[in-house]
Amino acid sequence: ELSVFSCIIATVTFGSEISPEVQFLRNFRDDVVLSTRAGSAFMNVFNLWYYSFSPQVADFIVSHDATRGPLRIALYPLIGILELTSAAYSALAFSPEFAIATAGILASALIGLTYLTPIDLFLIRLLPRKKIGVAHSLKVFSISCLAALVTLSLGELTGWSVLLAASTSALVLIILIAAPLLFSFSIARLWSYL
Repeated sequence: ELSVFSCIIATVTFGSEISPEVQFLRNFRDDVVLSTRAGSAFMNVFNLWYYSFSPQVADFIVSHDATRGPLRIALYPLIGILELTSAAYSALAFSPEFAIATAGILASALIGLTYLTPIDLFLIRLLPRKKIGVAHSLKVFSISCLAALVTLSLGELTGWSVLLAASTSALVLIILIAAPLLFSFSIARLWSYL
């Protein structure tokens, strides 16, 4: 039933539901993510979030044609990341649930690094020196990630979709935030040595 949802923002950005970019996104969702219990549970949560704002964003894009070019440019890295993620999933397809967890971690890290690193670098420059360190952040994110992975494993073992939805969403958010933040801290520290 989830596959009936359209890729609203991509469709209006690329101009058609049959554009290669929209078809790729839809196929990735339907053939890769939704083919697993963990992926389906994650998509339930993702759809609640995405469809809470995407119709309004799509209306804005339709009303402001000049936004399509910049949005296409912004979406191409996402498509590239998902192509790489799809390849990782295929390489691990002998264990679909493990493959989707690995693909989710990879996609979250790369999406965060691509889209959030510039924001994090800017924010880190505004923070007072020595307030937040890489070691402390790494410890917090490692413990959080481990807790999400343990919970994901329990969800897989029990088949409890609520636990899968919570753990996959938590894991994606942790990685999405941690990867660019830790990278930005490392860049800032390196910059201070130079």
